[in-house]
Amino acid sequence: EVIELLVTGMAFGLMGMNVRESIFDEEVQHLRPVMWGLVISVVLVAVRALWMSTLLWQNMRKRGLYRAPVRWTDVLLLTWAGMRGLVTFALVLSLSPADFPMRDEFTIVAFIVLLCTMVIPGLTLPWLTDYLRRRYDLHDLADAATEEAMDEAHRAAVAVVTRKLADEVITPETAARISERLNVIRSPSALDDGDDGVADADEDARLRRQKRERAARTAIEIRRESLNAAQRSLAAARYRKGVDPTAVAEKMHELDRRLLALPHGEER
Repeated sequence: EVIELLVTGMAFGLMGMNVRESIFDEEVQHLRPVMWGLVISVVLVAVRALWMSTLLWQNMRKRGLYRAPVRWTDVLLLTWAGMRGLVTFALVLSLSPADFPMRDEFTIVAFIVLLCTMVIPGLTLPWLTDYLRRRYDLHDLADAATEEAMDEAHRAAVAVVTRKLADEVITPETAARISERLNVIRSPSALDDGDDGVADADEDARLRRQKRERAARTAIEIRRESLNAAQRSLAAARYRKGVDPTAVAEKMHELDRRLLALPHGEER
């Protein structure tokens, strides 16, 4: 990062020196290059906005063909944050003044394009992001459709626990513990660790340990079945209209990790 910052600083230094020479050159017509630079900048932003809007339309039409954009605010941010870099100015600097008499005019055009498409967006992007976050509450699960998909997955997982409880496969205490851990489907900050075993009043230590182990294995299998049900629900809702496919994919990957972390019955 330090090297990149130094290279960028040197590039802007060279840009400043060359632009200064072009500006103070009395033979250069300044107004026309500035106007051309503004026109090119507007065209660049418009083309990028059109391209991002096309991707959004395809995402909505083909249900998550691309990871982004997934909402109109993404289009706005990706359009405004589409930095064009210093390649344009580097190409202008590579022109020979002897072979290109209008090199100074090209330098001013490139400077205006760089100013309008990189410097100004770079300085205003934090403000724009903060405004959109406050105005439209932008975060991973902000969309109502995405939150509803997470809720459906949570309900599908809890339904498995409820069914096992109705069949008297597990006790109400174990069902409550499993249901509490299934909150990770809706909240990444929820806890999902510890032992699923249950205490037993039997005085015989060996029988008590065996009952705890059987209860723990049963609870683990129910958790596995519940998480699988949640994943199936998320997979069905992933490309539903309005749902953020990236947020759903991240949640599915998180559930994958939790499934892999569950011990097998024999290992328990």
